[in-house]
Amino acid sequence: MRRTDSLADLRRLTNNRRAYLALGTFDGVHVGHQTILREMVFCARAAGAASAVVTFEPHPLEVLGPPGGPSRLSTSDAKAVAIARLGVDCLVTLPFDAAFAAIPAEDFVRDHLASVEPLGIYVGYNFSFGQRGAGGPAALIRLGRELGFTVRVFGVLTAGGGPVSSTGVREALARGAVAEAGRLLGRPYRLRGRVAAGDRRGREIGYPTANLTALGRLAVPGPGVYAGWAAVGGGSYATVVNSGCRPTFGPAPAAANRLEAHLIGFNGDIYDQILEIIFIEKLRAERRFKSAAELARQIG
Repeated sequence: MRRTDSLADLRRLTNNRRAYLALGTFDGVHVGHQTILREMVFCARAAGAASAVVTFEPHPLEVLGPPGGPSRLSTSDAKAVAIARLGVDCLVTLPFDAAFAAIPAEDFVRDHLASVEPLGIYVGYNFSFGQRGAGGPAALIRLGRELGFTVRVFGVLTAGGGPVSSTGVREALARGAVAEAGRLLGRPYRLRGRVAAGDRRGREIGYPTANLTALGRLAVPGPGVYAGWAAVGGGSYATVVNSGCRPTFGPAPAAANRLEAHLIGFNGDIYDQILEIIFIEKLRAERRFKSAAELARQIG
């Protein structure tokens, strides 16, 4: 899959083929997103055309919403990998800022999207675009008829009998329901961070932990203890992960919202390396133990 930050590059990257486009933020590339993209790729291949995803960076709500915006379900690179696995030919990541947000909806379609002469555009039912989000699927359909492209609008997509959305994945993670989040994503939730030196409490009780930092805006599962896997240095290890503030060791504001992983069977130095954690299931809530020895027994 080829990547660019400009629609002007699209025809060159597709060897001057016309393309079908899917528009959206696609945070997490959950099963609903996958349905849209697979359908687009299928139709593009059937027509001998290219397929392209047009997305935005940063997340529009980070620019337009309350300070901070929503947590992320994937980094830009992880999103690109998930999109590429679906067979998409090109990924266009448009820089999103206040000036971009101020483009009137109709101008965005006429001056930007129509400039690449798309054969068709795929969007979800709640996709909005243009200044103050004034544009939506109905406006896109109307403009498509005028400018010569079709529009496919997908309704609410479901998994396991319930609706799928990036917001729903974030809410599941906040509750610690990582198995539910994995069902909505179509794969276990994972995040990557850099291993930093901690205070060695885990090592003192016989269970050394890797403390993750540099998580950026990635969503972290709510407080609790989780079973999962950890990948580091080319190896993969069964892992127990604690998310929270480690109440057994007393109040520690600086340690709030820590993410610590004990890699079962591993005893090496991985400080400053990148560690990826894959969350499978919540084991229990985080709670305070009477002593470090009691905590060690529980971990065992």
